[in-house]
Amino acid sequence: MPAGGRKFFTPEEATALLPVIRQRLLRLRRLYQKARQSYREMEQIKAVGYKPDGTLIMAYDYKLARQALRSAIEEANRLLAEIHGFGCLVKDVDLGLVDFPAQLDGKPVLLCWRLGEPRVAYYHGEHEGFRGRKPLPPRASFQHRPASRPRPAASAAEGAGRGGVQAPDMRTNRPAPAGGCPDADDQGRDDGCGPDASHR
Repeated sequence: MPAGGRKFFTPEEATALLPVIRQRLLRLRRLYQKARQSYREMEQIKAVGYKPDGTLIMAYDYKLARQALRSAIEEANRLLAEIHGFGCLVKDVDLGLVDFPAQLDGKPVLLCWRLGEPRVAYYHGEHEGFRGRKPLPPRASFQHRPASRPRPAASAAEGAGRGGVQAPDMRTNRPAPAGGCPDADDQGRDDGCGPDASHR
């Protein structure tokens, strides 16, 4: 929850950010789809088999698919960092869920918005999640608190540490390492984004 120099949003402030957040979320969805497609291609290429010397039969195609996967994950992490830099948190890219820290009648809450909604009109407690969200009360009092100093864009890893998400692990849909998909063996022995990769 915001503390120190972190920002508290009013519903009006959060709604004003939606155009730029919506644009980035839509791009994130496309990147997730691209990354998953590239990962499926890598798995299909490995299934074709290996030569007697241990190299992939389709090694060049595997290399291209791996590069496409890494590129998608790196760009996704950059977009996530930009969104987190506004002070809000992406909770689920596929659903388009974003939370905005706020104080309602003096209590810490999270304003909750889902892609497709015209404005920020819901909230939930810090530990309730999307299923616990409720419509904003008509005469609620929200505390306005801007950041006390300019905030640098948070990394995707920092966002994830505050409850946000990172670019996904293509096998499990869990976050990949903050730096994206690391260098991998061109022969498919380790893509760096599978279940053996380190996660939060």
